Amino acid sequence: MAAMAETWARRRSLTFGLLAVALVAIGSALGQLATFPNLAPWYAGLAKPSFKPPNFIFGPVWTALGAKPSSAGSRTASASASRPVER
Repeated sequence: MAAMAETWARRRSLTFGLLAVALVAIGSALGQLATFPNLAPWYAGLAKPSFKPPNFIFGPVWTALGAKPSSAGSRTASASASRPVER
């Protein structure tokens, strides 16, 4: 019985994780669709400081920044779903 509960908890945790990643990816895609047409001329016109990182750094950094909320949301939802509500 305990093994079955552990399998169920693991499956639920994986489901919450995939849902969190999907929500962040959908939000990111919608934001990109809304801003991409005007992004190049806007960004090119900005006054940038001398310490601006190179452009190729932004992809990996934003990927990591997107993964963090997914992970935190998944762990929070999984933890709250596995604990009974105390009143």
